[in-house]
Formats: sequence, structure tokens, C-alpha cells
Amino acid sequence: MKQWIFLLTLLSVPTLGQVTSVSVTPANGVSGTVANPTTTPAISLSLSAITPTQIGNTFYVDGFPASCTVASVSYTTQTDCAFYSAKAYTLAHNISTEVVLGAGYYQTNGLTEPTGLYAVNLKGCGIFCSYIAYAGSSGSPMIYRADGGSNFAFLQITDMSLDGGALASSIMDLGQLNSSYFINLGLQNILPNSDHYAEFGFSPGDAFQQHLINVGLGTAQQNPSTFARVTANVVGGSVTSYTVTSGGAGYNSAYNNIVQITGFQGGVSSKPCTVMPTATATISGGAVTAVTPVVSGSGCTGTVDVQVYPAFPVNYGIVFNASDSTMDDVYVYVGTKAGIQFNAGNVVTHHLHPALIPIGIQNNENNVFEGTELDSIYKYGFDLEGTAGVAIYGTNGYAGNRPLPGSAAYYLGSGAGYVNIGSQSNLCAGTKPSDWHEFVTQSGTADTSAQMANLLSNLSVLGNDQACATGGDYSPNLTVGSNVYLNQIHGIGSNAIGVSSYVVFAGGFDVPPTATTYNGGYTYWGASNQTEVDSNGLNHQAGSSPTVSHGTITGSNEVGYVSGLSAVTSLTLTFSNSGWNTWASCTANTSVSSILPYISSISKTAITFSMSALTGTLYYRCGGN
Repeated sequence: MKQWIFLLTLLSVPTLGQVTSVSVTPANGVSGTVANPTTTPAISLSLSAITPTQIGNTFYVDGFPASCTVASVSYTTQTDCAFYSAKAYTLAHNISTEVVLGAGYYQTNGLTEPTGLYAVNLKGCGIFCSYIAYAGSSGSPMIYRADGGSNFAFLQITDMSLDGGALASSIMDLGQLNSSYFINLGLQNILPNSDHYAEFGFSPGDAFQQHLINVGLGTAQQNPSTFARVTANVVGGSVTSYTVTSGGAGYNSAYNNIVQITGFQGGVSSKPCTVMPTATATISGGAVTAVTPVVSGSGCTGTVDVQVYPAFPVNYGIVFNASDSTMDDVYVYVGTKAGIQFNAGNVVTHHLHPALIPIGIQNNENNVFEGTELDSIYKYGFDLEGTAGVAIYGTNGYAGNRPLPGSAAYYLGSGAGYVNIGSQSNLCAGTKPSDWHEFVTQSGTADTSAQMANLLSNLSVLGNDQACATGGDYSPNLTVGSNVYLNQIHGIGSNAIGVSSYVVFAGGFDVPPTATTYNGGYTYWGASNQTEVDSNGLNHQAGSSPTVSHGTITGSNEVGYVSGLSAVTSLTLTFSNSGWNTWASCTANTSVSSILPYISSISKTAITFSMSALTGTLYYRCGGN
């Protein structure tokens, strides 16, 4: 602890041992006044707000000076002085540290995490409470952790806004991370024409068990109140000019306004031309007044759709190379190539919200997407490229005038593996735009069951498919001996369903069966294969009697809470019904805001959460296969 010192000034000492006047000099937050300083002094002291620099391994930014020297390096901001003091402590004591920000505006010239096992965690008081702006060299990341050796660090960054100052090449570039949490964060304002706002892991699998909760990227650029309508004039297979039939309203000439050319050559291709044309737009008075060809293209046939929309020039919002991870309530306003790119598998997401960008999600691995909100996506809601299986269910969209001509909900690339799409809301509740399609592949569009059978052999569209275009209906009553996906089962009553392999019932039953025959294998209930019923009829996800090593559990394998914990640092939850078949994945939080648990071990039958001493309640949510 810092010792607080104040100074008494003794004045006018004509002879040894005699004091003629007393005063107080303010120092370190202590000030005072002196009554009768030359006769019988009466000293009154007062304390101003005192902020410590360090308590244990927690460092407080507000207690640090505006400049300092740490390990022979000079720093010129409070944030940097606190962070690099904490980093020096971490390296010296082999322990993670925490840097705490108060309410207000802070600056940094760049924060570089240590590359060992231990990290410097950052904690603010809220997205609109703690605000850090980057003021360092142009083209460098704001927060950086390099790959190094075999150490995968446990990192937490929570409750703050991070502003790149239009200088940082990214807000976060983080390599080699173990179970880490990024909660209540706002990321904005990086250097234009950068590759991404944030990258987790520098290659697939370079990070794992990453948990993003309530994270927002970018600032929503003003969406035109009415989009322009533009006609491409094709002569000899090339676009020689454009006619603006309606200029729209609400465009801003200061934004990066993109002209996007789409189309499907009458349904037989994913693009309208062999060589794609390009163009620029002129904005005046909030409207598109002209579109000018740059490259005319060639081989253009069918409808050539023209879109004009604003987009911040950065390739991706998030590049996610982390496996075995979760995302909850992540919204993305940036990414000219994709809002979020997934390059590793076993990721479960809930309510991703890409908005005002060309492609919402690009998926390259076996992941699960639940309740995704496609809000004003100009080209593809999902771009599915990976060869591994993917499950998508509960998707919903924004209609009105925002879906643009030539756009689609789902694009399946040439290498796309098995794709299971479950119940979703109506993706086009308003007026369906011209040349809009639910499914597109490199071979063209798929709007009917026959087209889906010919073009999308790896696609299963499960019950309650309510998109603008409908496809994929299957017979509701089957006895099967191979892997089959069924839509909603109507009026099955007492009929038995013989199952000798795998069956997915995505939409459930409007009248549940009174008897089900399990002839070996498993039956999955739900579009994501997350709920498993084995050959004995045991429901693994809804297992109602999991056990815990401490406290009292209320809930099932899937979701619940553990109460009555007292100074618990490690808690093991053992799933009922023998857990899942192959793997499990969980997230957790606590009733104490300063204590965030991490997963120290996990298997298909049990999981152990480790944390600082917790007195209170732990809340969990799990899934598996």
C-alpha cells in the first residue's frame, strides 16, 4: 500500500528549538489549513479522492500518472503506464493481472499482451462508461498477442468501448488463447482498407474455447431510407452503361458507396457474367444520380441486378480461427467480404446479428447457428463453403425495402458439405424483391423441390421452412434404415416410427406419437442434432438429474444453475444419461460480476469449471452431440 505523507513547513526559526510559524503543504491527496500559525497552531487536515495504483495483482489506471518509465521504456498515457506496469508484474511473478479502468476517456499507443501462460486482463465499467482510443502508429493493432511456444493464455477483456482512432489496423489480433472471455465490448473506427476488426487465433485451431458475449463491431452507417434502382444496359454481353430509374433517398456522399453487380443468368449460375463488370456511383442531394462503368465485363446474360449501398472499407468484421467456442449476441456492421468468417469447427452461436453488409456469415467448418438475424444483408445471408456439416435453425430476417434485387439467404459453395436447415421465420415478410432467391449454388438458383434435388444433394431443409421461396418437403411417416431428415410430423397419433440408424425430427410433432420403436441407433430431436435420444429412449440433453461436486443443482444437462456455493474454486458437473454421444460444449457465468469461470476440463460426460473463490451461484448452458 502507498503511504500518504503530508508536509509541515516550519518558518522563521531565529534560534535553535523555537518555532514561530506553521503551515501545511498539500501532497498525495492530503491538504490542510492552520489556525493561529504563529501562536498556538491548530491544524485541520482533509483528504481528497485517493486512487491507488495497485492492490495485489489488480492495477487501477486512474491512479497512474500521464507518463512513466517501465522496464527502461517510456510511456505517455495513463492506460499504457498501468498496462505495462501490470505486464511487468505478470512476467516477474508468473501470475495473471487485471487492469481496471474507471468511467471516462482514455488513450493508448498500443497494448501488447505477454506471450506466456499468463495474461493482462482488461476490465472497464461498461460499453458507454469506459472508452479507450488508440493514438499509436498507423497500421498496427490496438491490442495484440503474438503466437509463442506452447503457451495458450487465458484472457478476459470486458465492459468497454475500444476505438481504433482511424489508425489501428485492427482492434484485436490475438493468438494462442485458451478459455477466454470477451464480454460487453464495442469495437469501432479502425484504419480504412484494413483486413479485419478482430482476429481470434492466427490459423484454424490457434485458439479454442473462446466466448464472445454482447460484442458489437463497427458503427452503423446511415442506411438509405430508399434504395436506388438502377438498370444495367447490356450490349453484346457487356454492360455498356447504366440507367438510374430511381435515385433513392438518404444516401451520404461521404460514405464508401459500393456498386455491386449480381444476377444468376436465368437461374443457371451464381453470377450474371463470365467476366464481372464494375462501376462507381455518383451521390448528390442524398440520391444516386449516376452509375458509371469502370469494367464493362463480358458474357453477361439474363437479368443483371445493380445495387448501390454504403459500406465501411474493411474485408471482415471478425476472423474467427477458434474452435470449440461460443458466440452470443454478436452484432457486426462491417465486412465487405463477410461480417464474420468462421475457419474452425465445433462453434455454437446464438443470435448473431450481421447488418448493413454484403455477406453476413461465411462458414468454412462444422458449426451450429441458432437464431441468426439477417438484417439488411445485400448479397448472401450465409456463404457456406466448408466440407464439414453445418446446422442452421431459427434464422430470421428484416424485410421492408432492405433485401435487394439479386440477393439470397443461403449460398452453397462448390465445396459445401452437408447442410441442415431447420425451422426459421419468414425471411421475406414484406415485399419480396425481384430476383431474390432462398438458395443459390455455383450451378444456379434453387427455388423448388425439383431444383433442390438436382442442385443441392447435400442440403436438407427441415420443417417450417418459411422463407420467401419454399423447398424441401418430405414424406411425414417413414420407417427408415439410413440417415434421413424429416420435416414437421403432422397427425402421427399412435403410429410407431421404426429407426435403425439416424433420424432428425426438426419441426417436432403437432400430435406426438404414443409409441416409438428404437431399433438401435439414435434419434435426434431438433434441427441442430443437439438433443440426443439413444436406442433405449433416453434423452441426453434433457437429462434431468445431472450432479455437481459442490452446491445444489437445479436444471438439466442443457441449462441450469448451481446455488449454495461457498468459496468454491472448482466445480465439476457430471451429466446424466451418460452425457452426450461424442462431445459436449458449455458456457457459464456467475452471480458475482468480478468472477468469471473458465473450463479447466471437459468430456462428453462431465465438465469442470474453475474460478476465483465463488460464494454465490453459477449459471450454465451446455450442448453436445
